[in-house]
Amino acid sequence: MSKEKLKVGIIAAEHSGDRLGARLIKSLQEIYEIDLYGLGGPEVNANNISSLPEVDYQDLHVMGLIDPLLNLPKLLSIRRKLLKLFVKSDIDIFIGVDSPDFNMFFHKKLKSKQVKK
Repeated sequence: MSKEKLKVGIIAAEHSGDRLGARLIKSLQEIYEIDLYGLGGPEVNANNISSLPEVDYQDLHVMGLIDPLLNLPKLLSIRRKLLKLFVKSDIDIFIGVDSPDFNMFFHKKLKSKQVKK
């Protein structure tokens, strides 16, 4: 019996999120045939993710008040590129693991495009 296909967008930009995201992907793969798009660390990336080669998930490792402000142009560029990837790939569902300040943008934008969050 063939599995239903599911296009999943995921952002797991922290070490703990990378582990959680990878385990979630493994569980989903038991039920669905998955096409995976987004950004993760080594554990998420081990699942054949279609990502942005010019972006490393460590680019999102910014904390505090000053660090995000100093990196704002780069962060906004990454955000635009990821949104474009998700829309172009016509994902069915978006999973944002950890990094709520970064991921809530995607929940709001993709919800308006009828993507489940």
